[in-house]
Parts: sequence; structure tokens; C-alpha cells
Amino acid sequence: MKRSIAKECPGNDPRERELFHGTGGDAIQGIIDRGFDDRYFSPSGAWGRGVYFADDPRKSNSYAPPDPLTRHRVIFYNKVLLGVQCKLSQPDNSLSAAPKGHHSVHGTGFQYDEYIVYRYGQALPYLKITYTTP
Repeated sequence: MKRSIAKECPGNDPRERELFHGTGGDAIQGIIDRGFDDRYFSPSGAWGRGVYFADDPRKSNSYAPPDPLTRHRVIFYNKVLLGVQCKLSQPDNSLSAAPKGHHSVHGTGFQYDEYIVYRYGQALPYLKITYTTP
């Protein structure tokens, strides 16, 4: 995927970034076992059916509910291929792919920036971070 996206980017730069993704429940093991599988991407996000990342862990924390028994939360630190980004300040929940000519969406309409990819293989979970909050 990295080579494929790089071919379509200025300077052959696939714009790989290290970003956070918060989740909970069964999705944690699913990401560990299968990575970010596009069959399970969120259909209800502000920028459509994709997998959402943030450069600020506080954003991802809000999507990492505490486990009812241990009170642990989980966010993943990931390598994400953003490629040519489409910067959108207004949500568009009808998206099921990045707009034509783009590889990802950079959402700027809320307190924290969001980065959304829509294809399997554009994101690789790199570290699982387990923590508790007071």
C-alpha cells in the first residue's frame, strides 16, 4: 500500500504519520488480530465510513471507554499513510472513500484535527497503549 500511494503523491512521499486511535471492547482484539479491517470501519463518523485517527491523544481518549472490570483504557499508536489529503472543515458523513484524487481526509471542523482513511492497509497498529484515568 505504501508503494502504491507513494506513486500517486508529489515527490513519491506517501505522507506516513504516527497517529492515535482510541477504541474499546471487542475492537481491541480485532485490531490486534486483523489490523484496521475496512469491514468494521465506523459508518457513523463525521466524515463517513472510515477509520479515524488523531495527532492529539486527548481526542483518541474520548473514544476509549474504560473497561468495566479493570477501568483500563486502550489507544493504539499507528503508522498511517495519509497520501494526498483532502482538507475538510465541514463534516460529510456520506463519504465511504476519500474524495477523487485523494487518499485520506483531514477533518478540521472540531476541537481536535482528525485524519480518516478508508482502505484496508493504510494504517498499521504499532503500539497498544493501556492506561487508567482517575
